[in-house]
Order: sequence, then C-alpha cells, then structure tokens
Amino acid sequence: MLGARPDHAHPGPDRTSPPAKTAYSFKKWRRTTAAVRREPRGSVPRQPYHAVLNELPKFEGMDGFFKQSAITADHALMEVIWLEPGHPPIPTDQHAHDQTMFVFSGSVQLVLNGSDRYVVNPGECLYIPENVPHQATALGDEPLHALNIFAPVHRKYLPIG
Repeated sequence: MLGARPDHAHPGPDRTSPPAKTAYSFKKWRRTTAAVRREPRGSVPRQPYHAVLNELPKFEGMDGFFKQSAITADHALMEVIWLEPGHPPIPTDQHAHDQTMFVFSGSVQLVLNGSDRYVVNPGECLYIPENVPHQATALGDEPLHALNIFAPVHRKYLPIG
C-alpha cells in the first residue's frame, strides 16, 4: 500500500514519505494542480494522490474513438486509454521508452516489428522494449480499456499528465 509503514517503523522526521493514513482524493489533487504547475518542469507532486480512472481529464483523438489520460511520476508515465471497436487505423509507433500495456477490458492485437502479432486479453500484459515499432488494433465488440506504463517518462505525453 502506498505510504504504508511497517508496524515497527518509527515515524521520524522523514519528509519524503507521507504519514501512513494520509489519503488524497482526486478532487484534492485537482485543487493542488495550480501549486504543482509552479514547480520546476519535470517535477511531480511529492504526495500520493488517488483518482477514479473514469473521472480523470481525458483527451480525445481519432474522431472520438480514442481517449487517453495520464499520471506522471519522476521516472515513469502511466497512460490510461480507452479505444472503441471499429476505430480508424492507428499509425505505427516507435519510441525510446520501454512500454508495458496492461489490459483491463476488451482485447487488443499488437503487431511488433511489422510481423510479430500478440493478442492481449483482460488480465494480461505485453512488454514492448524501447525502439520496437508497434501498432495496435482493438478486437471484438467491447471497448479496450488499458494502462500503458512508459519508462523513462514519455515526454510526448507530459501535457496530459
């Protein structure tokens, strides 16, 4: 659990860890974003925050077939995506970041290196090493809901996070 301390830990003057019982709702996080924006670029909040994925601000693309939101940390970026079935073709992507996709619902086919095909179903993940070209297609009738984790931070998504 985030911020939890073992029972035997003494809560000394450690300013990098919040107290174990501190909880931050998305609404509180949203109110503090103005303060966070004043921090130097690349800096992230130094406190946990909790969010309901469906309530995160979303950015739409592909005529509404694709929605994304992101949470940024110092060394990784977590991108939440929603992709509707029957979407237009998604261009091949390639970047200098490791990427792992975790599928919550729906299914997706990912084509790596132009020919290696992987079908990722709910409860599964696929790791894509840096610089590997990849292309995604939602499968079936259910919308795809997935989480991509990029490490290091994928700078192209910083305006989202």
